[in-house]
Amino acid sequence: MDKQKKEEVKRVVLFLSVWTGFLLFLDLATGVSWFHSGDFSYRTAMAYHGLLIPVWMFLLLAFSDEIPESFLRRRTLVVGVLSASVLTGAASLFIRQKGISFPTVILVSGLVIAEITALVVLIGALRAYRVSSEKKPVNRLAWTTVFIALAGMSLATPAGHLVGAFQDAEQWFSGWAAHFQTDSLTDAHSHQMLASLLAAAFALPFLKKTGTEQKRVWRLQNTGLILIMVATLAQIAIYQASAWVGWEPPVLFSHGLNGVPLDDAVLSVLGMGMLMLVPGLWIKTKDKTVSPTKTVIINRLLAVLLLSYLMSVVVLGIYIEFHEPFFGQAAGNAPGVPNDLAFIRGHLLLGFMLIPVMTGVLLNTHRFAFSGNSLFVVSVLLVVTSGVAGIFLWTFGLHPVLMQVAVYLTIVFLWLSAYLFWLDEKETA
Repeated sequence: MDKQKKEEVKRVVLFLSVWTGFLLFLDLATGVSWFHSGDFSYRTAMAYHGLLIPVWMFLLLAFSDEIPESFLRRRTLVVGVLSASVLTGAASLFIRQKGISFPTVILVSGLVIAEITALVVLIGALRAYRVSSEKKPVNRLAWTTVFIALAGMSLATPAGHLVGAFQDAEQWFSGWAAHFQTDSLTDAHSHQMLASLLAAAFALPFLKKTGTEQKRVWRLQNTGLILIMVATLAQIAIYQASAWVGWEPPVLFSHGLNGVPLDDAVLSVLGMGMLMLVPGLWIKTKDKTVSPTKTVIINRLLAVLLLSYLMSVVVLGIYIEFHEPFFGQAAGNAPGVPNDLAFIRGHLLLGFMLIPVMTGVLLNTHRFAFSGNSLFVVSVLLVVTSGVAGIFLWTFGLHPVLMQVAVYLTIVFLWLSAYLFWLDEKETA
């Protein structure tokens, strides 16, 4: 990629940081109910799509660095990324209720552009992979993991569009809706999309072989990538079968109300694979010949985000699954139903919104010269600390105050990142 195109992509990253923070701020200002217990309302779900499309685009921008210009035109990528992010984000601010409206049409248009952009990147990467791997050492397991995860994200989109059609154009699709279970379609869209996004995001740092890996860490890291690949393929199969043929995943280790559904068990395997990546993200700090450069700092922050996700979403979720007589599966008269509803919203906010947002930014910091600016590091750690403490406080104490702090601090993190990126642009201009 020539210098001009590199600068163009850097400006896109800067814009997405400002834009995502702006959307989150306006969502709060216009009354989007992020902090109500339970699943998202329709309006909140649309606001969530407006925020997560830029995260998806952050991921594609980070991956695009590994694809030569001859296989992926940067101008095409930039147009797709900006169009998808602006259209979905702007439209999400004006959607208040179900039904076909101008904002709904704009939002769906943005989603389709995002999907096309992702397919263009995936096809370009597949074409470039063989050529690139012959010229430089690459981690084939990491590349395959990213390919599978991006394919999983693409396969998750039809179910989402069908659910949207059932909700917004019920009069046209009521006949179709009778043949599907909306909950299964929703799970096939949201669960598969988010698990695949995180799998791709945390595999990206391992695409290149650096030559400094320790053998034990390398083996552990590759074992983790294999587990992630297997789990991602399994969850794609489970959710697609559930969505399109109505197959219900069995409950494992069942004892009364306690037990773990098969899809949750597979996601736990995915979490185990991700846990095995942590030493690979951390190991360079143990190499005394390498100074604590920006790359080391960013990898450490990615490791912190990954551990925070596993602790607050996977471990806490498994605990709840094995204490269903108290938590009551978020329904009925069990004493812990309010706690389970609080966890549902808390894990959506932290695990599937705030952590992906920060991960997307971190994966693109290599474009800028600042060497792990202390304010940047502190902002990440503050969001993580308040978010992890917040989900436990909300789940067991029914107080969302720390999660509210985490959301507001995420806005600060995004705008601070954009400011630091702008300073870098100004100094290198």
